[in-house]
Amino acid sequence: MPDSDDALEAVPVPTTIDRRTLIPISIAASGIIGFLAAWGWLDNRFTAIGDKIDLQTQTYNERFQHVERRLEHVEVKAAGSWTVIDEALWVSEFRRLNPTMEIPEVKRR
Repeated sequence: MPDSDDALEAVPVPTTIDRRTLIPISIAASGIIGFLAAWGWLDNRFTAIGDKIDLQTQTYNERFQHVERRLEHVEVKAAGSWTVIDEALWVSEFRRLNPTMEIPEVKRR
């Protein structure tokens, strides 16, 4: 059995770059460059999509806060209880504005 150093010496190592070595190197390089280009393109696309999502989320949050403020305003206004007179005035005004609508009498329990 040959010594391990002898086995390494037996393998010829090409020392020049010729057509047989240049083609695999160029194929590998083009594959790496293509992969990096695709990676960059996808990264830009996903960043753009992420920015759109962030902008829409911010817009929806602002709208939600606006609606929340309006709801709180309505709740504050509705928190005051109506008196019997207020209710009667509202019913009479409603009847006056809607003469064709049949509105039943309201009875308190």
